[in-house]
Amino acid sequence: MATTIHQQQTAIENIQLYGIHLHGQCPEKPGDHGYIYTVGMTKYGLPELICFGLPHNRMAGYFNYMFQEMYEGRISKDIKRDDDFWTFSTYLDDVDTFVLRRHAELVFDVFKRPHIPKFKQVVWPDNKGYYPWEKQCSAEIKARQPYFGTRTKRDKDHTPDQDQSLSVG
Repeated sequence: MATTIHQQQTAIENIQLYGIHLHGQCPEKPGDHGYIYTVGMTKYGLPELICFGLPHNRMAGYFNYMFQEMYEGRISKDIKRDDDFWTFSTYLDDVDTFVLRRHAELVFDVFKRPHIPKFKQVVWPDNKGYYPWEKQCSAEIKARQPYFGTRTKRDKDHTPDQDQSLSVG
C-alpha cells in the first residue's frame, strides 16, 4: 500500500520536531496483526526499528526510549539484545533492508537514495521464553510476528535458560 503525500509530510514534520516519526500499520483483515516502525533514525546513522504483533502504544514507548538511548550513545546502534526495558528479553535482529520494503514503505518514501536505511526487527518471546525462529515457539506467536531476521541455524539453537548469560551489545 503506497504512502500518501500527507503521511510523508507528517513524518518529515515529526522528524524535525521530535527526531523520529512512528508509523503504525493496522491489520488488513481480521486475524492479522499490525506492526509499528520508526521513520527517521536513518537521519542520525541509526537503524530503523520494526516490531510485529505487540500493541502500538507499548511499542511507541519502547521505540522512543531506544531512539533516545541510541542517539545519546548510551546504547550501541549495533545492539543485538535488550534486557532493560521489558520484563522479558527482546532481540534486535538485523534485517535485509529490501525484504521490508513493502512493510516499511514510508521510510523509503522519506529517505530517498543515497540514504538506504538499515533495519532491526524487535523480536519478543512467547510465554515460555521461545522466539519465532525456534521450533518450540507457540504457533500463535509465530503467526503474530513474522521473522525477517538473518539468524543462522547455529544462532537459532538456544534454550531460554541460556539467555541469562547473554549481554546487551
